[in-house]
Amino acid sequence: MSVGNKAVFWWVSAVAAAVTTGTSSLATAQDQPQYEVLPIYQVFLDAERPFEKGMTLEQRKAIQDVRMKVQGLQMEVDKLLRGSSELSIDDDATKTKIDYWYGQYYFARLTHTEHLSEWPDKRQRFLKSLESTNIPESVHDYVVDFARRMMLAISQGNYHPVARYNAMLLIGMLNKTEADLIREKRLPVPSIQCMGTMLNEFADAKQIDAVRVAVLVGILRHAETDRKLPAVDRRLVGGPGPTRIVDLMVGLANTKDAPQGRSQAGHDWMRRRAIEILGALGNVGENNKVASALAAIVDDDQTPVSLRCSAAEALGQLNYPGNATVNVADIAKKMGAVAAHACLEEIKRVEDQQKREQEERDASGGTVGVAMPSGESTGPFGASSLDSENRPNPLAYRISLTRRRIKYQTSLVKRGLVGEDKKASPKKPPTAKAEPGAEEEIPAKEEKSGILALAKAEDQEYVEKVASHVDAIMRKVDDTSFKDLTSLITEIGTLVDELEKKCDIVVNVDEMEIEAEGLLEDPLGNLGKGLGGIPSAEPPAKPPVAPTAKTPAAPATKTPSKTPAVPPAKKTAPPPAKGPVAPPKKTAPAPATQP
Repeated sequence: MSVGNKAVFWWVSAVAAAVTTGTSSLATAQDQPQYEVLPIYQVFLDAERPFEKGMTLEQRKAIQDVRMKVQGLQMEVDKLLRGSSELSIDDDATKTKIDYWYGQYYFARLTHTEHLSEWPDKRQRFLKSLESTNIPESVHDYVVDFARRMMLAISQGNYHPVARYNAMLLIGMLNKTEADLIREKRLPVPSIQCMGTMLNEFADAKQIDAVRVAVLVGILRHAETDRKLPAVDRRLVGGPGPTRIVDLMVGLANTKDAPQGRSQAGHDWMRRRAIEILGALGNVGENNKVASALAAIVDDDQTPVSLRCSAAEALGQLNYPGNATVNVADIAKKMGAVAAHACLEEIKRVEDQQKREQEERDASGGTVGVAMPSGESTGPFGASSLDSENRPNPLAYRISLTRRRIKYQTSLVKRGLVGEDKKASPKKPPTAKAEPGAEEEIPAKEEKSGILALAKAEDQEYVEKVASHVDAIMRKVDDTSFKDLTSLITEIGTLVDELEKKCDIVVNVDEMEIEAEGLLEDPLGNLGKGLGGIPSAEPPAKPPVAPTAKTPAAPATKTPSKTPAVPPAKKTAPPPAKGPVAPPKKTAPAPATQP
């Protein structure tokens, strides 16, 4: 699944994953921590002042003059970004205009709690402005670096956690080169300097989980985008940079238990992102440690099945060396077991739900769910005149939910086995019979992918057999003719039995625990749960990074923290304390890259 498809889910779900176990109760305003805010230059505040009843003509004119000045500054910055300005970015005065607009207004206001909900719109507007086809490269690079430094200062400082989260999200979305999908058909090239920034913050023990979650979203975007780039533009192949990513992500993926202060569901969410990053990188790691870690997760029946399915997909994405010694049949067997486990877990969930509802009906005398006469129907006693086949099923959504859960998780396993499904080629029109002696066109050999590409001749048949049975389950859940859930899960159960029998797979369903809703593919089902308290810890002791001030500015003020706003999904859920501009260009070195 592409980053674009996942982002809508992640930007909301990400902060939910960072919710700690100690934030379940609402704290009073007096108990909530105090967060700093960046000062907004007074001119911008005056420009936002509304006309009030009783104002004199001079007062209204003064406000209007200030508004015109601010609009003029905004227009100058916009012209710079469109490449239509006569100003030069090499001029300090031009840089000061950019610094004031973004440093003391555009980004500064987003550290104030009353403006937290503006993050998604402001972020998208800012990123869109960088996509101008006429923007000079020097202007683009200066603005991107300014944003990176300022967002880093916010993510490190004593600002509201939602502001820090969104600041790191923006860092993960900055590019060295923007996409041009119309003229040059070119994908964006993410900023490798931003990758170095994200890795440093993820490894910082003092950093909060909300920022780490945003880092995972950003690294995944970098990895998935880099995988699609031409070789000359790739930055995550070879060198210490990818090695550092692998080390951090393998460490997270292998850590089963949540650290103190982090919920287990949130920790598992982060582990799953780490697994997806490892798959997108395709790096098997030193001594095959990535492949070994993923295979162990697939085989661990105590790990949530969603993580095991993601690990199965990631195993099929790795770029194995030609001399790799991999027991393909054994891995395929474990993948098949994961697919069976996912189906049986969903079947058990449905059966448990039906059992509870039956017990409730029995306890209430069997009257639960009995329809009352409507009085408007044409049937006797107010009953509907529709026959049972045409009557809408009020519980049809349950069938859809089960179908989607099984389809998503089994599709991950299938991609791990045989790779992405190939689209059928359009049928060619019939051609005249070839002349005698003419060369016969030989169809191109379909390239194998997934672990099937590693399989030797004796193992290919088994891998394809497992994939075939998994595909049969996927086709069954695609069948929309089922009118009740019982018949659907019965047929799915039959197909799972065939998978186990024909592929010599055994899945232990005794004491099977149903996975938490938050780890399933549809996080939108849990929107709003626990989103108001990230994170519960007191403000960090680390002081905010102060920018280099070019002009005097009011000191950062403190305001009582209000109930945190949900980081918006459009993401999607994520500067310095003083001064009008971003902090000095002093950052940890980015990971080395491949030219």
